[in-house]
Order: sequence, then structure tokens, then C-alpha cells
Amino acid sequence: MNHSRQHWGELRSQVALLSILVSGGSDSPPPFNDTDCGSLIAAIDLIHADYSRDLSVPEMARRAAMSRFHFIRRFASAFGITPYQYLLRVRICHAARLIAATKHPPGTIARLVGFTSPGQMSRHFKLAFGLSPTSFRGTLYPEEVADMN
Repeated sequence: MNHSRQHWGELRSQVALLSILVSGGSDSPPPFNDTDCGSLIAAIDLIHADYSRDLSVPEMARRAAMSRFHFIRRFASAFGITPYQYLLRVRICHAARLIAATKHPPGTIARLVGFTSPGQMSRHFKLAFGLSPTSFRGTLYPEEVADMN
């Protein structure tokens, strides 16, 4: 099964479950149709493929074939966060992997994953993990961080 189809199936299952939970089990129609699911998956695929470049919400909306407003509303309704917040989470996850797997300095990693500055990455990293990127690396490899000081 290809990557997009797998996401589509998972998304449809999540939407169906959320619909049942929100409706209290009533027979009301689900909040999304197949077109919405496919459109949101197209935007998510774009985010995962191009997270390291300067992606804009209007560009994501175009990929989803929706207006900017409709896209943000549908995305947030489906996932509980805005498209930009999702992009930030993807970037932070990739940053954490690079911090764990490489010796690149945080500034280099920030650029590699699409942040405009090391400070921007550090702020979002602290919000996600409760640690700065350097402290995070220190918890993984304390002896290497001590050698850097």
C-alpha cells in the first residue's frame, strides 16, 4: 500500500471515530467527505515532503484545492491543530532526529529543517520537549556535550 493510501485510510478511520464520539453515536453524517480527506492528505504529503523549505499556508491550501480559510478550518477540525502548527511539529520531530543522530550544531539543524533561525527552533523545541536542543542532546550523550563546554 503506498504512503498516501495508508494515510488516507488512517485519516478516514480517525474521522469516522471522531464523528461517532462527537455526535454521541447519533446517525448524523460525518463532518468530512472523501474529497476533504483526499485534499487534506495531499496537503500533509506536501508538508512531509517539503517541510525544510518556506512552506506557506496558502500554498498548502492550493495543494488541497481549498480556499485558505476553508483549508485552515477543515485541517484544524480534522487534526485539532492548524496547518502551520502541524508543519512546526514535523520540523521539530526532524530536528530531534538530527540532534540525536548527528553532531551538527543547532544552528545548522535549524536551517536543515526549515526554521528561519536557531532561536526560532529553540523556542519551539522547548515548547515541545521542555528542553533546549543542546540540553536534549546532553540527555542523550552527556559526555559529548560536556566535552563541548
